[in-house]
Amino acid sequence: YVHFPGEDDATSSSGSGGWIFIGVMFGVLFLYCVIGYVINGVKGKEWGNYERNVPHLTFWKVLPKLIYVGCQVSIETIRGVLCKKVGGGDDSLMGAETADAVYGNDDAEDQNL
Repeated sequence: YVHFPGEDDATSSSGSGGWIFIGVMFGVLFLYCVIGYVINGVKGKEWGNYERNVPHLTFWKVLPKLIYVGCQVSIETIRGVLCKKVGGGDDSLMGAETADAVYGNDDAEDQNL
């Protein structure tokens, strides 16, 4: 957290709205799992079988991998957009003189004079 001059210390130490949101989300997730476990345990009469009692366990096991893949796709998409704006990574689409000018090869300018 960045402390700006003149900022009240009481507000800066209380945390930001983002951390409050994350805390609430983890609390809701915890309650979802506990209440779902209790409901499924009462229905099935099998309290020790967590694989059957935790709601949507397969989804929760796969979720971290899905988040990781989603981040990879987002990063590659952003890189692709940024690379297209600055000339791309494929030099074969540019002529040799253009590639030399983009990458700062001064010898190309001297040869054309």
